[in-house]
Amino acid sequence: LTGCGFGDVKRTLVSLIADHTTFEGEAVEENSAEAKYFHKIRTCAFTVLSNALDAMGGTDVFEDQCLADEEWAGEDGFLSVLLKEMNQATSRPHDAYLAGKSIKTILENSSRMRSNVSQLEATRIILDAQTVGKGYPLLNNVSESLLEILGEAK
Repeated sequence: LTGCGFGDVKRTLVSLIADHTTFEGEAVEENSAEAKYFHKIRTCAFTVLSNALDAMGGTDVFEDQCLADEEWAGEDGFLSVLLKEMNQATSRPHDAYLAGKSIKTILENSSRMRSNVSQLEATRIILDAQTVGKGYPLLNNVSESLLEILGEAK
């Protein structure tokens, strides 16, 4: 996710996750075979991202190198994209879980991202995902952990 050869991998993952409604600039029909294929690829990208962040978390270079880019922060940043995915928990609970797992690793390892996430309606989104997660234990657990990190645990 950082440095020399991993820049292309990071860009590809971000592209697959953030821009999932188009392929080569053209819209993909919602229930088409292409859309189903891209959803599967997107889920794989979420899995790779969450596992890579988890593996890098806790290292000395995580915040300085992995999260140094401004593309992670702000309303248009990748953290916002992950929160938007959590906001879709009703229709895609597994993807919401993977997004939440990524957010959890980011927030556990970056004070800068913890302060940034408070500006993105994170608590409301996570509480909504937790409600959906009552029937999906992985999503429920990651939502509870995120609320604890944000100091909003009940």
